[in-house]
Amino acid sequence: MRLTSALKISQYLLKTVQLVLPPFCCNTSSDPSSMKRQYQQRKHAMLSIWRDGVERQLAALNAAIDMLEQQINRESHQPD
Repeated sequence: MRLTSALKISQYLLKTVQLVLPPFCCNTSSDPSSMKRQYQQRKHAMLSIWRDGVERQLAALNAAIDMLEQQINRESHQPD
């Protein structure tokens, strides 16, 4: 189930990148290889920013899970 969700998310992100970054219409250069390189650089920068955000969210989730596990372990070892 996690793999399916991850695949859906990655497909959504790739579609979003294609919508946000129009391929070649915004470049002033007429050289196709230069236009392609600029597009790839913009796409790389955007994906890197998104990855950084997801990594921050993952770190926050891991911290919350660790804290809950510590609380559960502490409560299970306390005498009633």
